Amino acid sequence: MSSENEARDIQSLKLDMQAASLAIYPHFVAQAEEQGYRFSWLSALCNDPTLRPKLYTLVQEGVLSSPQSDGTFESFDDFCERLLQPYYLDVADSYIIATFETEWVGLSGIVVDRETHVGQSGLTVVQKPHQGKGVAKALKALSLARAAKQGATVVITGNHKENAPMLAINQLFGFVPHHS
Repeated sequence: MSSENEARDIQSLKLDMQAASLAIYPHFVAQAEEQGYRFSWLSALCNDPTLRPKLYTLVQEGVLSSPQSDGTFESFDDFCERLLQPYYLDVADSYIIATFETEWVGLSGIVVDRETHVGQSGLTVVQKPHQGKGVAKALKALSLARAAKQGATVVITGNHKENAPMLAINQLFGFVPHHS
């Protein structure tokens, strides 16, 4: 698939944080917690010696399960060398991890530009056995609440048009099509 076609397949969505219904967010988290899921900010997990392989597994699954994936992903060493620090550890206070028992099962994050107050939503992923249980909604709710506390006035995300579950979640939270 050409990059031009890929770009057309990505729908840009925008959420005006002033219009966001932040009061409903705890409900989504409570529903997931009732099923045994727990949530921690990546910054609180940085001393976990298993962080690198657990984070790699989540990011790899998210990228490879995306409709625009070409079926390849960085090796573990390349991920640790090139992506781990700038995309995750440097902004660890913006990424939330879902766990079930001792397993890392989900990830979501919104990085807020402190000057423009625009939040950029990153990868949201939930491992297949845990999908459909409200984990992605809880992750998105926690990410949006954190972005609001960090001063975001707008949050931008991009979804592949064939990723109906994530599009539905973003629409539930009030994201609308945005043309950049």
